[in-house]
Amino acid sequence: MKKSTVIVILGVFIVGTSLLCISSDNIYKKQKKFNSSSEVLQQLDNNVIIALDEKGVFSETNELKECLSKRKRISNSQINYLDFNLKEVKELNEKQKKSILDDYIIKSNSLVKSNKKTIMEPVRVLANVKYDGGYRHSKHGDKEGNIIFDFVIVDEGEGFVIDYIVEHNPSNAEEGETNVEG
Repeated sequence: MKKSTVIVILGVFIVGTSLLCISSDNIYKKQKKFNSSSEVLQQLDNNVIIALDEKGVFSETNELKECLSKRKRISNSQINYLDFNLKEVKELNEKQKKSILDDYIIKSNSLVKSNKKTIMEPVRVLANVKYDGGYRHSKHGDKEGNIIFDFVIVDEGEGFVIDYIVEHNPSNAEEGETNVEG
């Protein structure tokens, strides 16, 4: 066989395999439709969001997946905490809102299949989180602590969902220093 024929066959095999792996049957289908960002936050509050699945692997619970955009349900939410207890929704000034939205827009525009969102709401929350020290490597050292999260909550047509997550150390949040982005 010619090299070009082998390359074409190999390319078709890779594309076909990748399409089978990203089957829509494997994507969690939302059951709830949230009508506001506060409903999304209520769903997260006081819920177990990461738990051991039937294979003994930590994975996102349905309570968390209900709050996530389709993109976040396909990939990884990067919320790797066992519990999420909302302590406070922070008031954002216009500069902070613009900064969060600008970062979200830059990151979402870099995606191949990014849908334009009509409603984008930046939200900053202080949450008490619990995590398994062997699962979550953190600078905080404890198995429980306060973390500030920046979310962008959007309307995807299935109701409001979280499409952007950035984690801050509470002492650095005002300066905008981040630990984890997503």
